[in-house]
Amino acid sequence: MPRRAKSARTSRLDVGARRDQLLGLGLELFGQRSYESISIDDIAKAAGISRGLLYHYFRNKRGFYVESVRFGASMLRERIVATRDLEARAGEGAEDPGHRRVELGLQAYLDFVAGFGGAYVTLMRSGIGFDPEVCEILEQTRAAIVTEMLEAIGARAPETEAARELVRVAARGWLGMVEFASLEWLERKAVPQAALIELLIQSLEHALVAAGVRLEDCAPEA
Repeated sequence: MPRRAKSARTSRLDVGARRDQLLGLGLELFGQRSYESISIDDIAKAAGISRGLLYHYFRNKRGFYVESVRFGASMLRERIVATRDLEARAGEGAEDPGHRRVELGLQAYLDFVAGFGGAYVTLMRSGIGFDPEVCEILEQTRAAIVTEMLEAIGARAPETEAARELVRVAARGWLGMVEFASLEWLERKAVPQAALIELLIQSLEHALVAAGVRLEDCAPEA
């Protein structure tokens, strides 16, 4: 009995790993070709499995696409969140630890863009138009990144609702710049990563100042 239970657990892990592998493939395919031009047969052939097995994991092509987007968004968030531990180690003794943490977060963002170009294009240029489920995934991802960056820089929430909304709009507008700049950087590779990161950090700081945030209040207490 214990041996069969162990085998069942291993089987479930294998299914999960296989599903993740398929989702990674989905990000590649949808990043290279339009949603309309890819068929279920194309996906199954690229994965080396039958249509029936693909339907075992995903209900249809749209379902596969949505889950591929969710998978890519999750990878991006995890990479940015993982920089907290890096900042805790590398930021000790740094003159501006908030600046350093934002730098590490943006580096993780751009490393994802460089390493998973097709996945990033899929995330930013969704292939099936206005789809509520895909839009919700992107909205949650953007909100999480904005929260992470504001926390990283140490921006405290303003006292009034109107002031908080202005800061939120400023941060979301800045993230739009990050997304567009990342797509340009991915396509042209004309700007060094470090230079782009510094530009984006300064842009965030200027946006927050314009929204009424005093950056000196973001500095950690002595």
